[in-house]
This record gives sequence, structure tokens and C-alpha cells, in this order.
Amino acid sequence: MNTQRRSSNSQQYHREIRANYQLFGMIIFILTSCGAVLYIVANTFSSYGLKGEDWIRALVIASAGSVQYFIGKSTLSDRLKPHMMSSVFLLIPYIYHPFIGRGVQTVWACALLFILTSLVVINRTMLLYATSITTISLLYIWYQTPSLENTSMFVSDHIARIGLILIATIISLLIHNQYVTRLERNIEYLARLQEQAFTDPVTGLPNRSSFVIEVDKKNKMAI
Repeated sequence: MNTQRRSSNSQQYHREIRANYQLFGMIIFILTSCGAVLYIVANTFSSYGLKGEDWIRALVIASAGSVQYFIGKSTLSDRLKPHMMSSVFLLIPYIYHPFIGRGVQTVWACALLFILTSLVVINRTMLLYATSITTISLLYIWYQTPSLENTSMFVSDHIARIGLILIATIISLLIHNQYVTRLERNIEYLARLQEQAFTDPVTGLPNRSSFVIEVDKKNKMAI
């Protein structure tokens, strides 16, 4: 009976994970679609004006979100899916690049949205991917800043940015651990309730309720 309960808990846990991947894909799709539109609008009213390459960049951002949406709904294994879906975090340096001449002052915080979105999935891998890519990107911007002419940033600005990303990651990890613990407890609790509802407490055998359900299933199959 304990073996059956563990098997049932594992199935329920994986169902929850798959549902979260689908939710992650949907959120990323909305995030990138809105981001692409915002990118076009922002460049339209900027002093530089809207260029052809801006349309291409917006299309790539929106397309990446669409791919994530379909990956989230796919039947890829739970081991492969977090690595595949983490590829969306490569959009962070891609989004930063056009604004690097201004120290990415307007869009650097977009990485925080990706970090928060990664909380949807019960997997630390994606959160660490987002943090690593963001930190490397900000360090590169810090390295490039002395050679930039159109921006005035201090060391404290770079430290504050990286510090905020790391703080957001630590908070996200704490929330992640708490969420996983509660999920496992809830699944275990539901499994025990199901066992008590359909099992005789003395003999451990299926009770009358379980018998009625099995008979109904047989009747439906016969029809």
C-alpha cells in the first residue's frame, strides 16, 4: 500500500510540474509579446527613431516567447524541458544590447521579470540559469561602461544592480523551497485521504466505495 501511495504521489507531483511548465510558457509568451510591442513603441518615440533592425529584434523576442509556449505544452521529459525552456533567458543580453551605449539604464530591470517568472516552475535550474545570464550580462556592461560616452554610471550603480538581482534570486529560492515543501505535504495529505476513503482500515483491502467505483468503470467499458 505504501508503494502504491508513493507511486500515486509521484504521478501527482509530475502532473503539477507539467501544469507549471505550461503556465510558464504562457506567461513568457505574454511577457515577450508585450515586450516586443513596448520595444517598438519606445523606439518610435525615442530620439534615435524606429529602424528596420528594431522590427527584426521585436519579431525575434515575440517568436522566442511563442516557442516557449509550445515547449511548455509539449511532451518533452521533465529532465530535458527545464534546459530547453531556460533558453528564453538568452533574451536578456539580446534585449540589453541595443541599450548598452546608455548603460542599459532603461531596460536592465527586465531580468527581474524573468527571475520572477521562473518561480512558476518547480525547478531551481531555470532560476539559476536566469541569475547566471543576468549577472554575466551586467558584469559585461560594467566592463564596457568606462568606454561609453553617452552614459554616466558609478561603481555603486553596477553593484546595486547586481546586488538586487542576487537578492531577488535568494528570495526566489526561499519561496521555491517553501512552495515545494507545501506541495509535497498537500499531495501526501490527499493521498492519505484517498486511501482512507477507499480502503478498509483493518484489513487494508479495498472497501465498498472502491468496489462500487470499479463496477461503474466495468459497466462503462462494457457499454
